[in-house]
Amino acid sequence: MPRADLTPENVLANTKTPKLRWEQGEKGRIVALAQQPYFEWVHRLEKQQLAGGEPVFETKKTRKEEEYEAPKMEWVSSPICSGDNEVLQKSGIDPDNCKVCAASRTHPEDIRGPQRRWALTVFQYNCAPGSNKPAVPFSGKLVVWNFNDKKFNELVDIVEDFGPLREHDISIVCTNGQYQNVEMQALPNAIWAQDEASKTFVTTMWKEQQFSDSVLRDTCGRTVEDRFLVEDIEGVIARADHVRKFEAMKSGNPQADTLLESAGTADVASALDDLLGSAGSSDAEPPPSVELEEPSTQEEEASASSEAEASSPAPSPVVEEPPAPTGEKISVASLDDLLD
Repeated sequence: MPRADLTPENVLANTKTPKLRWEQGEKGRIVALAQQPYFEWVHRLEKQQLAGGEPVFETKKTRKEEEYEAPKMEWVSSPICSGDNEVLQKSGIDPDNCKVCAASRTHPEDIRGPQRRWALTVFQYNCAPGSNKPAVPFSGKLVVWNFNDKKFNELVDIVEDFGPLREHDISIVCTNGQYQNVEMQALPNAIWAQDEASKTFVTTMWKEQQFSDSVLRDTCGRTVEDRFLVEDIEGVIARADHVRKFEAMKSGNPQADTLLESAGTADVASALDDLLGSAGSSDAEPPPSVELEEPSTQEEEASASSEAEASSPAPSPVVEEPPAPTGEKISVASLDDLLD
């Protein structure tokens, strides 16, 4: 690798991208400035943790607060799916064009199909502590909000019920900091558009700092070289095989040593190449898909586990809020003129 000067042009863009993150119990306020969120189909590769060669489990709670034991998973990678968008929307996987999709066809218990991961540029207000009321003086920052299809559907509901997101701030309450579960509420006003000073502050920031599609793409997942992708896939399948063999031995199955002979990973790379090179139909029924809560960057770096997203309530009816003390509500057309 070459050397590089310690200068701004050598800083990778995706290492500086500020993301929307909340602490448990934190309240906040955002407004979505971009009209159309960006998305990529993204796989999440993970494997069960081991301790002394034994599978690790953890205690979790259901929505009814009932405890149960579940495998403790560690994150491996989040590769962007290389499949065709139309095929993925129709079938859920595209094994003809994506190695991970091909692996999910042959090992559906170990490798899941991709899910859409969204990236939306929002303005995050600086709020008074413990409140969703904007701080004084007015201030805030542009951040990228990553979310899954469940949250996307909730935003669609808000737009259908109340109109363009630029016209309405969204009140946030974080119910789970680890998994970034939040409850959203549409508010009647967009505070940033209520007076000239705040409009100038936000529009200037938007024009100078808005994120490009390439930056938004990097917040959704990563493009992984084939050789590393195959290593990740092999590692996930090998770990799953180990866990199954361990459980079989623990249960006293006399065939445990040979139980998984046909499930080895030595030929995964060639098998994937054969599958990708075949004329197999992509219309086959996709493997089961579990909608995951959005894993945070901190969780990925620490190889933390993911879990199914807890059920979030539908967007609440618009909350009555005192009108802004100055200025009049600006029209949608005028907001578009300012930001587009």
